[in-house]
Amino acid sequence: MPIEAYAITIRLVGYAFLLYTVVDFGAALIPPRFTDPVWEFQFAGRLVELVWFPLIGFGLVFAPVIGSRRGAKILAAVSWIPLALAILYFALLPLLVINTIRLERTALATFNIISERQAAAFTMLNQQLETLPATNLENLLRNPPEALRPPADATTPDAVRAWLLQRAQSEQAEARQRAEDQRNAQRLEVLRSSVKWCFGALLSSLMMFYIWQFSGWARVAARREFA
Repeated sequence: MPIEAYAITIRLVGYAFLLYTVVDFGAALIPPRFTDPVWEFQFAGRLVELVWFPLIGFGLVFAPVIGSRRGAKILAAVSWIPLALAILYFALLPLLVINTIRLERTALATFNIISERQAAAFTMLNQQLETLPATNLENLLRNPPEALRPPADATTPDAVRAWLLQRAQSEQAEARQRAEDQRNAQRLEVLRSSVKWCFGALLSSLMMFYIWQFSGWARVAARREFA
């Protein structure tokens, strides 16, 4: 294959990667839900995950193996896109940090609301158990359902009441522990993603800035054509 045809093929493949980047960035943006911390956090992470496509595309478009420098004006215009992306990826850093904090606050508020509702429900249950008539407890002793079968040593209504109260307290503690475990798991996942994407955004910004510097030959060639 002649060097000119090879150069054109490599450059076209690079433009194809860049076109796919535009489509994928647009798909990640639609539908936009700005001010939503979950959407903003995931959108920023999606942009970081997609950085390989523009990197490959720019690498092919400005590849040093390309012998021909025809179309320098177009390349000079394209060469400014990496600088814009470098600024964009650097701007993702504060966006990710801010939304990590917002997600933590939202998760904490949700956890507190759930805990308060559970506490109120168990408080009401304890009050109902404390005022439960002895006849109901005796019926429970005589015909216990499978899910509420008292232990063998609970032979009096007071013993059954104490067992029910103890069981309610145990279930309350287990429910709170499950909620705490779920919240800790979510917090860890958000923190892990935040650290990963922040590092990726910083690295992406640096690589895009390097590509912009590397593509300076296209801007120089374009100025020579205008001269």
